[in-house]
Amino acid sequence: MNLRLTLSLAALPAMMSLPCGHANLRDNIDTAAKVREDQQEADKMQKQCDALKARQADIEEEKALGGTLALHWVKGGNGLFGAPQKKDGAFAPESAAEWQRYLNTVGKNLAFQSSRPGLPWTFGVLNTDVFSAISAPGGYVFVSRGLLKQVTNEAQLAGVLAHEIAHVTERHALETYKKLTVAPCEDQVKMRRAKTVGDKVGDEALQLAPDEVKKIAELGSDANRAFDLNLDWRLLGKLAEGTVKKIRESGFSKEDEFAADRVALQLVVEAGYNPEEYINFIGKLPEKTALFTSHPPNGERQEALRKWLKENPHAKGEFSAVPANYASLPTVPIKKEMEASLSGP
Repeated sequence: MNLRLTLSLAALPAMMSLPCGHANLRDNIDTAAKVREDQQEADKMQKQCDALKARQADIEEEKALGGTLALHWVKGGNGLFGAPQKKDGAFAPESAAEWQRYLNTVGKNLAFQSSRPGLPWTFGVLNTDVFSAISAPGGYVFVSRGLLKQVTNEAQLAGVLAHEIAHVTERHALETYKKLTVAPCEDQVKMRRAKTVGDKVGDEALQLAPDEVKKIAELGSDANRAFDLNLDWRLLGKLAEGTVKKIRESGFSKEDEFAADRVALQLVVEAGYNPEEYINFIGKLPEKTALFTSHPPNGERQEALRKWLKENPHAKGEFSAVPANYASLPTVPIKKEMEASLSGP
């Protein structure tokens, strides 16, 4: 064979490989650029998520969410106790109306001494025999007929209302809501990173459309930006349903419940009620119902509150939430006529 031809054939594989090598190099460069782009975008989105975590809902956002949650609680509680149930007068509607007025009198007396007296506080009785008490952001507090049947005096009722008031003033439901708004943002960050590192991304905590996720994430770009939920009823509904689901499934943390108890006891004492009545009433709470599963055991709550009373003694000449004669504070019986009205169907 001709030597020149032999050398040309020998060089052919290397020559053929050059274009392919250049293509692989270009692919690697493009992939590296895409990795950097995805990571930079993920880093940018993570900053928005972090800002969302630090963000606090303004009053209009709170009221919009709270009003929607309140509607959920009322609907789930068989409506508000107030409409007549029988034509023969055995279940007098005026008695139910009196309960609503009475509850708002006791509740607002407590709420006006709380850390958020300016909220438009609303108190109502749910028309159900299920033992329950629940609240919503914006100043909504509800107790059930079933719970009221177990209350023997106004001091006990005040303790229950004060506990729910505390959940509102301490923004516990708003924290649940905040976590829901942050979760889709962080899911998007994970998905962006997963495109390059292959991590598996779990289901979103809240099913939102891409434009809804973007709308929420953009709140993290401007700490002063208002979020008017009233302008987007679809999004408001989704966020409210997600918050209701979380509260129903897991309630608030034990730390939140202990905190609400401490705030409640302060409000009860400051309003002039005997705090021991609320502590005793805690022993009546069911520990196995859906809305009480997150509560610490009743005994632990009672022990913690009695300990708090001992650790906050009255000092002469100094302000104290616990006066020296707190044990002699009144219990205030509930009218027999009002108690009788709860025995309807």
